[in-house]
Amino acid sequence: MISINYLFENKQFEAEYNLLHDIMNKYKNKIPIYTDKIIFKKNVIPVSHPILTLNLRWKDSKNPNITLLSLLIHEQLHWFEDKYVTKTKYNEILKDYEYLFDEYKTIFYNDIVAFIIHIVVIVNEINIMKMITTKKEFEQNYYDINYHRPYELFEKHVIDNFKELNNYLKQKDLIWDKDKELKK
Repeated sequence: MISINYLFENKQFEAEYNLLHDIMNKYKNKIPIYTDKIIFKKNVIPVSHPILTLNLRWKDSKNPNITLLSLLIHEQLHWFEDKYVTKTKYNEILKDYEYLFDEYKTIFYNDIVAFIIHIVVIVNEINIMKMITTKKEFEQNYYDINYHRPYELFEKHVIDNFKELNNYLKQKDLIWDKDKELKK
C-alpha cells in the first residue's frame, strides 16, 4: 500500500488525501505506480525523486480530480523513464529530436536532458490519459486550462504530433504497458 503524507501539521489537507486515495483506487490497475510514498507539500515544483512530491496547484483547475490524476501519472512516469531510457536510447532521441529543443528550451530552463526525458514522460502521460479519461476530461486538462501548467506549450506540441511521437517511442520500447509493468 502506498503511504500518503503531508509536510504540514494540520488536518486542512484531509480532502486532498482522500481525493488522491479515491483516484488511486479508481485507476490502480490503469496507471503507473512505482513509488510507495507520496508527499503533498505547499509551494513546490512537483518532483518524482527520491520521494514523489506533489503541490496543491492542481486545486485551481476546472477539474481538480483529472488534473491531480495527470500530475500523479506524470511524476510516476519519471520512474518509468528512469528505468527504461538507457544511454543509447537517450542519445537516439537526442539525435532525432534535438531540432525541437530551441523552440521549447525556456520551458525546460535550457536543460536538454530534461527536454529529452519529458518527450518520453509527456507522450506516455497523454497516451494513458487518452485511454482512461473521457474526451471532455482530456480536453479540460490539456486545452481548457485556467491555471499554470509548466509544460503546457510542449504538451500541445505532443498532442498535435501524438501519432508520430507515440510510434517513435513504440519502436524504442518506451511506451508504458500496464500489462507488462503491473505484473512486476
